[in-house]
Amino acid sequence: MVAWANGGYGGLVNFIMLCMETGKAGLQTARSFGQQFEVPTTVMNGYIDKQSELPKFGQLGCGGFIVLGPYGEFIAPRTAPAYMRKGPMAFAVVERILGSLGIQPAPATLPAESKCNNTPVHLTMGAVGNKQMDEEHQGLVAVVADLIQQRSVGSLRRLRELWAEHSQHEEALFEQYNFGGARGGELSGTASHCQHHRAILDIMDLALQSADTTGDCCTPGVMGKQVVQEIVAEVQRHGDVYDSAYAGKLA
Repeated sequence: MVAWANGGYGGLVNFIMLCMETGKAGLQTARSFGQQFEVPTTVMNGYIDKQSELPKFGQLGCGGFIVLGPYGEFIAPRTAPAYMRKGPMAFAVVERILGSLGIQPAPATLPAESKCNNTPVHLTMGAVGNKQMDEEHQGLVAVVADLIQQRSVGSLRRLRELWAEHSQHEEALFEQYNFGGARGGELSGTASHCQHHRAILDIMDLALQSADTTGDCCTPGVMGKQVVQEIVAEVQRHGDVYDSAYAGKLA
């Protein structure tokens, strides 16, 4: 939203960014995001004051944006594909919808995603300030490094097991602290985070199931290079987008 607002849409579109936490915690998170991402005044950065005022309809932006027309009518209750599935490519869909409403698209503010060119050569995960999570993140970094080097089915299986275990621990932590209104179900601030955990597991499971047909030069037990790149890129995106959101908040 910040890129859109600063890229030419600011005076043409009303952007609303709503924190799903309530009360003081919501106000703190909204302020933190406002400072961290330098949210301009053309974006309404808000939070929900009371639990009873939580919305009963909608979804988080990474699961699809809600787009309203000039008279408050629903143009898109949920844009698709969503960021959680397609990354930055999902933003182009929103821009096309705005274009269909007669809003001239701004110059390209968000580059199209290229999985091959943008894939990191290694995984990096910043510290989140929770000892257990930071240790597990470093464990993931080590296993991913092995997967990149070996490209073996065995290394992917180890990553899959570690990822499943880490996801369970992380989600239990959200529940313990009720971070992002984690107990609020699908509209909680952590709902899309947990969904992305499962999406990555699905990607890994699919890669394991099709390992026989993705090996280089028909070598048994070897994963195709592109498959490994896609998995690493998705885990990296998870760390950059989702894990960074709770950094310093669950010590």
